[in-house]
Amino acid sequence: MQEAEDLTSQTFVAASEFWHTLRDPARAVSWLFTIARNKGIDLLRRNSEIQHEELDDELTNSAYSNNPKICAETQERLLDLRRHIENLTEKEQELIRLRLVAELPFKQIAEIRHEPETRIKKRYYRLLERLQAQMEQE
Repeated sequence: MQEAEDLTSQTFVAASEFWHTLRDPARAVSWLFTIARNKGIDLLRRNSEIQHEELDDELTNSAYSNNPKICAETQERLLDLRRHIENLTEKEQELIRLRLVAELPFKQIAEIRHEPETRIKKRYYRLLERLQAQMEQE
């Protein structure tokens, strides 16, 4: 939790320092996400291992915890999905995070990634199809 707060603080400090470099205020959100992304990558490089205990705790304490059968099945599926996501490339994982976690529209993701929006959409939907196929094979 502390790391997230530190990253947020670092992101906004950097944004305030370089606000004058922002050419188009309409792109401020994607510009800010780019700064946050770079700060996150820096942190991951410093801490070469990613901890998964928090996710495991969330799965254990999920909304399904009152029904052990649903809880166990759901936990197993979520852990399988997490394993498949961990096997994706860093760029693919980032695309999943930007779209599903940050809930950014494709247009903003395209700005962050410096790629055409149509390419981002195509990659995203192909990635979801691939993950779904992998999950169905199990």
